[in-house]
Amino acid sequence: LRKAEKKARLRLENEDFTKTKSVLEEDASIYQKRGDETEKEKWKSLDGKEKRQYFSDYYLLKILLAVGILVGIGYVVYVFLTPKPPVAMYAAYLYGAVDEKGAEQTEKEFAEAAGIPLDELQVIISDDFFFVDRSGLSALEKLLSYAYSEQIDIVIAEEEEFYTMASGGNLMCLSTLLDEEFYSEIEDETYWCELSPEYLDGEQDDTEYPFGVYITDSEVYEKIGCTELEKPIMGIMVNQRGFENGIRFFRYMLGYDIEPMTQEELDMYLGKEEEKEKE
Repeated sequence: LRKAEKKARLRLENEDFTKTKSVLEEDASIYQKRGDETEKEKWKSLDGKEKRQYFSDYYLLKILLAVGILVGIGYVVYVFLTPKPPVAMYAAYLYGAVDEKGAEQTEKEFAEAAGIPLDELQVIISDDFFFVDRSGLSALEKLLSYAYSEQIDIVIAEEEEFYTMASGGNLMCLSTLLDEEFYSEIEDETYWCELSPEYLDGEQDDTEYPFGVYITDSEVYEKIGCTELEKPIMGIMVNQRGFENGIRFFRYMLGYDIEPMTQEELDMYLGKEEEKEKE
């Protein structure tokens, strides 16, 4: 009797296991079919609202990222390949950092006063001459290399560095460059020094010349926001392309009125004079 009961129990357990296995296999088969469903079939099986949600969940972010990357690449290519406008006036701070917003605002205000169209020409107030260049040039050497290539109109520096530039013949004598009336008004604030024997081919000349003006009390200088220079001096660099805009900015920094650029000057900076000569 016990053997019969044991056999009956085993038979029932086997039947339950078989049924359970059958259900699991059917469920697994169902899941497998769903997993094999293609994206196209999935899309067709969805209604309008489900399609929008599916698109948002699986594709929208990827598309936005791709578009963002393409726009970024396009902008970088545009910036590097688009030629920058010619520079109408370049003022360089040596070993002095400026406030970016103050410098940009001063660039715009000076351009407006000087009649410089910023869509065609640039006005630059730069503090790039602060550290040793990647090529190994010191800030002063880098500035002078810019000056030799006639890229700088105005320089602002402390007395030691200013003397190096002035005595080396890199700055204009203010008494000969500026008109007599204007020079007489600023003469008390001018910086004087002699030219070095190296510049004079070994000759010694102790005659001093006014190469710069102290601008500690300049409101425009304060607006630009440089704090590193304790007693800044401003001078006009030797520049064969012309001194007009250098003089304009020099006057502007000291709070004097300036005349706007003439059409002839604008044509010169825009290269239109050369085109006329070729014609």
